[in-house]
Amino acid sequence: MNRRATIGNVAAPQLSVNGSVARGRICVVHAAEVAGIVTPIVADLRAERYDVVSVGSDAANVAWITAADPDLVIVLASETFDMRRMCESLRETIDCRILVLGDVDRGTDEQTIIEALDAGADDFIHAAVGTPVLLARIRVALRAAPLRDRAPKRIVLGDVLIDRDAHAVLVDGAPVNCPPLQFGILLMLASSPGSMVLRDSLISEVWGIPPATVDPRRVRIAISVLRRVIGSGPRRPTIESVSRIGYRLVPPIETGLNPVE
Repeated sequence: MNRRATIGNVAAPQLSVNGSVARGRICVVHAAEVAGIVTPIVADLRAERYDVVSVGSDAANVAWITAADPDLVIVLASETFDMRRMCESLRETIDCRILVLGDVDRGTDEQTIIEALDAGADDFIHAAVGTPVLLARIRVALRAAPLRDRAPKRIVLGDVLIDRDAHAVLVDGAPVNCPPLQFGILLMLASSPGSMVLRDSLISEVWGIPPATVDPRRVRIAISVLRRVIGSGPRRPTIESVSRIGYRLVPPIETGLNPVE
């Protein structure tokens, strides 16, 4: 199953993490006393280009977790909160994969694993596993269901409107001819206005091939064509080159980003 919505032959990016397209949104649920364990886990996940948020284990936070709309929830087991109840609440309120990471201090017995799985968890991982195993299990969990498509159907930047579904670009209310390659680049840059997008990420996501196989001049030419498509003016976004490693779409100051569903 295709895990990203597509527009023509161009994949629609999901999120941006440090200039790269994120691989999915993960919510890490934990008790306060294990915050020291959470910090390196979150760092490892972000290094792997996941969009990660962490939240306390209070039952009232289930609504917040639901609003975050994650692709995966990781629950860190702890004796200070009811892991079973948390899994049950999550399963009742959100449609995503749930992974439980065992309690580091207490270890894990078979009954705890059974309770977590019966309460709604999709997988249980012993706390003693290393980071590579944890990342592999996360990949398995995310493969089981398509990532959510969080990109707005329309993006407005000044007097430029990008319509994902229609595969169209309007400038000052009039449609312009935007080739598929340039449309993919514009959509990816406009999904993170003001943020730098790595050139290699553009190649991987828009061209769909390994970055090493593309001459950087091809990217510069494609960007040059896109700049002509957009044109210039006080209400036009501009495309900036960033240190020969990426590009940034800068929206007009007076308008900023205005996504329209």
